[in-house]
Amino acid sequence: MPDQLNALGYDVVKTGESQRILAHAVSQKFTLCADGELEPFTEGSSKPVTIVTTRAGVVTIEQFGLCMP
Repeated sequence: MPDQLNALGYDVVKTGESQRILAHAVSQKFTLCADGELEPFTEGSSKPVTIVTTRAGVVTIEQFGLCMP
């Protein structure tokens, strides 16, 4: 987004970073075992992903200031 605003003539300046809690920040994949239990998906597994869950987590975001032309 900052690059697009710069192209429109706005002066966009990075002012820092902060942290936010987002409801969907952490996702986890699970596969279904033969006994019906869910187990965490591991990369390279031949089992299909059965369910993906999301939960809240803390993420770092960049902050920008905007000056109109």
